[in-house]
Amino acid sequence: MNYESLLEDLLKLLAKYCAIHRNSIQPFTKRKVVLHFPDYDPQYEDEVIRESLMEHVGCLPIIATYLHPYMDREVNLGRALTMIAIHDIGELIVGDELTFNKSEDQGEEEYRAAIGLLHDDHQSLYVEMDELKTNDALFVKSIDKMAPDIYDYLCGEQFSIDRLVLQAGWPPEDVIDNVRAKKRPYMKWSPFLTTFHDELFARVETCKVEP
Repeated sequence: MNYESLLEDLLKLLAKYCAIHRNSIQPFTKRKVVLHFPDYDPQYEDEVIRESLMEHVGCLPIIATYLHPYMDREVNLGRALTMIAIHDIGELIVGDELTFNKSEDQGEEEYRAAIGLLHDDHQSLYVEMDELKTNDALFVKSIDKMAPDIYDYLCGEQFSIDRLVLQAGWPPEDVIDNVRAKKRPYMKWSPFLTTFHDELFARVETCKVEP
């Protein structure tokens, strides 16, 4: 085994995860930047406040592990966390596309990229996750879809509406309903996750914009 090559590949992998920025805003980074630079006007395309792929993949285990003890469906947390670790690896090649705009062709391209990047030991897990036929895979998808909604709540309703008007091309009055309608199907396999997601959106609809 070539340990030098193995280490170099790991360092490159970590660098790529940090270099890819998603369309979602990282609310804690946004708040910190605004507090340090009061004259800064946050713009949705500014990488300094956008969530990196590293941050996205890193926050999901926290949410998944926190919610897992309350699940009403059996989920193997260890398998789910491994799926979370690899679920967006294809974006290292194809980049991030707003989930509401992603076409079937883009999804297939990301799938092929992921399979090409993954070790043989992990390819079957990725396929399982893509097919959404097991509770473990459904749990991962639910957490992945819910995390941006949590960030939108933390960023403030109006800020998030303005972002999606720009990014998704939706009328402002439709944004919250559209997001909820597109995310809810990923929760319905679990009554617990459905109700938890409902609680989140009850807050999204009343929250105020924060710095």
